[in-house]
Amino acid sequence: MEKVIEKVSSKIEQEIMKQLSDAKNEAVKLIDKQYSQYFSVGRSKIEEIITKSEERVGGEKARADIELKISINNEKEYWLNRLKEELKGEIYNKMNREKYNETLEKIIVNSVDSNSVIYVAEKDEKIVKEILKKNKINSKTEIDNAIIGGVIIYHPDKGLRRDYTLNLILEQVFDSYIDKIASKLFG
Repeated sequence: MEKVIEKVSSKIEQEIMKQLSDAKNEAVKLIDKQYSQYFSVGRSKIEEIITKSEERVGGEKARADIELKISINNEKEYWLNRLKEELKGEIYNKMNREKYNETLEKIIVNSVDSNSVIYVAEKDEKIVKEILKKNKINSKTEIDNAIIGGVIIYHPDKGLRRDYTLNLILEQVFDSYIDKIASKLFG
């Protein structure tokens, strides 16, 4: 009987050992599975954080690029406007006075009637009044400090305004050459 007990005992022990081994293997599998799930979730969260960070950095870079371009364009515009303003001052002083006065007289004689109002720079008011007197034209003159040279002729009865100012001519010339000027200044 002892042998039978020993045999049964040995068999039970083997079965218990097998069950323990199987349980251990199942536990290891469960632990591995849980570890993989936690690792996967952790990895997903890390990847999500990295993606969001990359997007944020990309957005910041794009915003910085736009701000830089705006700053550069503002600076270019500042220098172009400064050049234009300096040209306005120089153009009046450097032009041929005789031809300028002749042209001014032609414009006034051909465009002004007795109802017209002539807007003129203060420095040209005297010559305009002389032209009006010489040609027996009875028109009103008004000083406009924004005008660097030339005249604006307004016909109130027609609602018509004609601009013959150096301001307009300079704007048109400057606008037609702006690309070349910018290229020379800024490369």
